[in-house]
Amino acid sequence: MSEQYKDTWNKEQTCQMFWQETKEHTARLLRVYGSMPTLTLPECIEGLPLTEIGDHCFATTSRLIPEPFTENASCRALCGDYMEEIILPDSVTAIGRLAFYNCRNLRSLSVGGALVSVGGDVFMNAGKLHSLCIRSSAGVRTAARQMLAQLTHAVEVSFLWEGRTEAKLLFPEYIESYDEIAPAHIFGRNIEGEGFRARQSFVDGRLDFAAYDSIFAQACVDEHEQTLGQMAEDRLLYPYELSQSAEKQYQEYVRAHAKVLVLYAVKDRALDILQLLTEKELVPAEQLTEGIVECSRQGWAEGAAALLKWKQKRTAQKSRYTFDEF
Repeated sequence: MSEQYKDTWNKEQTCQMFWQETKEHTARLLRVYGSMPTLTLPECIEGLPLTEIGDHCFATTSRLIPEPFTENASCRALCGDYMEEIILPDSVTAIGRLAFYNCRNLRSLSVGGALVSVGGDVFMNAGKLHSLCIRSSAGVRTAARQMLAQLTHAVEVSFLWEGRTEAKLLFPEYIESYDEIAPAHIFGRNIEGEGFRARQSFVDGRLDFAAYDSIFAQACVDEHEQTLGQMAEDRLLYPYELSQSAEKQYQEYVRAHAKVLVLYAVKDRALDILQLLTEKELVPAEQLTEGIVECSRQGWAEGAAALLKWKQKRTAQKSRYTFDEF
């Protein structure tokens, strides 16, 4: 290997990192070897801040590091189909092109608010990446739009700030195709799905929540019930910059589709959603009963107990109010 490349063993993550020092005296990560499909990268490598994820870093093959390279028999290249979750440190400001190419089983990616540059085709063939966490306030400029522009499938974006989830939004899938208009060889662009419009809800890199909420009415015509339910539930659960009118539209949708949304929440083991639906009284009592039955059928004792407790609490409150009025 050329002298410009270095390798460092990370004891905490039990992984071997190959990297190079940049002209700015920071670290650019080139390749990682380890034994687990989940990876949390450090902020510094040998005293230098890790600021860049190099081209093809987690891609199936690397153009810079020979395969296989590590002599540790318990380690393998952390790349491609093997990877499931990656957490980049707050120090990272740039991700190189094709960095996650062919990471077909990558489900979750977490990045810091300092990320400003995202290379081309960075998520090519990463079709299972449905969870994107940005450790930044939802009210400032982030790299969310750059990343979403390269993800056409459904992605749930969370903004984690000061130890709590400040906002969470689902960006639905959209399909883009081109039709050739003969004989002039002109191509017409076709876009299906509200996911494309949702991804345009940014102003100077900052997410415009009002613009995002404005697409919901048309989404109710085009999108699947489960997608719409998740969009509504995320906004109600984390109501960052949520106007009264937008809140009302989401509540009305949830009430109208309460039965199926409760069943979806039980299937996903989503206690936070069940609590939202119950405490906001967005579902009638009979739907809670059906939810309890479904929890029992699926062997989810925790969900059944929680729904029973919330149902009993609601019943007790209504009984008290009726007695006081009498």
